[in-house]
Amino acid sequence: MSQYTQLEGFQPAEATWPPVLKTCTAIGYVNEPEAPRFSRDIGRSFVLGERIYYMYGDTFRNDAGLVSNTYQLVKDRKRPTDAVYLSCDENGLVRPLLKLTEEEEALEKNNDIRTALWCFGGVVEISNGKGLVWYQKHQFDNKNNTSELQGVGLAMITADKRTGKLTADRFDGNLLFDSSEPLMGSFSAINEGGWVYVWGQRDNKVYLGRVSETQCHDKGSYTFWNGASYTNEWQQAVPVMEDMQQGQVVRSSLFGDRYPWLFVGVTRWSDDYLIMGVSPELEGPWVSNPVVKAHGIERDSFYKYCMYPHLWGSAESEGKLLVTWCDAWPGGVIAARVELEISILTFSISSLAEH
Repeated sequence: MSQYTQLEGFQPAEATWPPVLKTCTAIGYVNEPEAPRFSRDIGRSFVLGERIYYMYGDTFRNDAGLVSNTYQLVKDRKRPTDAVYLSCDENGLVRPLLKLTEEEEALEKNNDIRTALWCFGGVVEISNGKGLVWYQKHQFDNKNNTSELQGVGLAMITADKRTGKLTADRFDGNLLFDSSEPLMGSFSAINEGGWVYVWGQRDNKVYLGRVSETQCHDKGSYTFWNGASYTNEWQQAVPVMEDMQQGQVVRSSLFGDRYPWLFVGVTRWSDDYLIMGVSPELEGPWVSNPVVKAHGIERDSFYKYCMYPHLWGSAESEGKLLVTWCDAWPGGVIAARVELEISILTFSISSLAEH
């Protein structure tokens, strides 16, 4: 005698693709509680030594001055708009994470040429409490009102295990990639399986490279995706994205097993739309869709930029994603919760038992 047994259940929930927006709610400006609000941008987060940080670009305070890169510590992941600075000088100005070299300081003092070190690509953790960041180096000649992008450098970031305070070593201040090459690592970077995958822009196109996590300081160890394999020559690389201004690639369960890789960012068109992209592989192909138009809180500035996801504050199985974007000057980093439609797929298993 034979008998069929049928089991029914549910697969894990995932957001539908293309994404369907349910709600987008601005939570507020990221700021230190009960402290003056600094003008700043970027607002990309990273995890180092099991602590959560935000990284900023130009940070300005009227009564103290300007520095080009700062960071804050998030003390409670349930309160993503509350973050604290860990290092300020006697005038109340936040100290930069990446410091200038003596030559760069002399240029600023004697020639009125400002050096800015901007970290759009985020910090990649290599070991517990140690990470790497690829930074863009820009110089601004204030006398002649000119600016120059010089290229991308690399710095080691170390977190103090007791206090969480960060220190940075710029590898002698040398640049890995000059401005004629793709700015590898300064768009996005991720550590996966012993490789660090780095994305960089050139001529409004985004290229992908990879390097062993132990050889990131060695330019000759980088290889570049040519559409079929990784090659030593960046000139043979093919773009994996186009016309994206800023953004981040992360491993995510938001869209299920079909699309384990998620991109959240913004185009270079200054249209204020938060873009989501998905891919089955890091190398692509990437498919992207606009999801929601970013908006201001106290005002609606000319444009929004620097849009990033923050999985540590998200509930992916519920279709909820924490994101940030930046207001144009006078600026500020706005945190928001995006909720997408989800689908719950049923499954059934039939078995044949002999009795």
